[in-house]
Amino acid sequence: MVYIWRLFPNPAGKDTQGEFIEIHAQGGGEVLDGWHIQDKAGKSFKLYGTIQGGESRSFSYAQTKISLNNNGETITLFNQKGEVVDSVSYETSKENIILQRASDGSLYEQKVTSSQSEIQNAKDSASKESITADVPQNWNLEKTALISDTNPPTIFIGIGVALMWGVIFWWWYTRWYKKEDKGKTKNIKTLEQ
Repeated sequence: MVYIWRLFPNPAGKDTQGEFIEIHAQGGGEVLDGWHIQDKAGKSFKLYGTIQGGESRSFSYAQTKISLNNNGETITLFNQKGEVVDSVSYETSKENIILQRASDGSLYEQKVTSSQSEIQNAKDSASKESITADVPQNWNLEKTALISDTNPPTIFIGIGVALMWGVIFWWWYTRWYKKEDKGKTKNIKTLEQ
């Protein structure tokens, strides 16, 4: 199943230099030949190639020439038969906010960091030459809904576990192992006499 995953209608600076529409394939892949994306004014962009399951494709304004209006828009994805596969609408957009689909189909907001804007601008420059530029999946997004980023980094958990096992081993070695070792040495000396 291919669906519209993320929209970036109002980037900081000139909108046409940062706007993008991103589709995502969940489950199996699809051949996109004959598919197209269309805005509510009827402007469309033809897709081609393939998209694999779990893969995302991002299309910038430089590629599509579809302007995502800040005061509301509807973006529709059509398959090769002209059937509506997916459609997303929003009423307004805040600056530097990506609109992303939740599992229930609703949109939630993700704030874009300044490094993300730089990455997207670099991608937009590169995408003028390549039609299949993907948005990086390692963006640091500050989620404003649905997901919490309060978990400590994994490295600190690993260090804590390693220290704990080190203390347990040291305690066991100093309390039990050395005592058993001293007793065996004493018994051996007694037998030799």
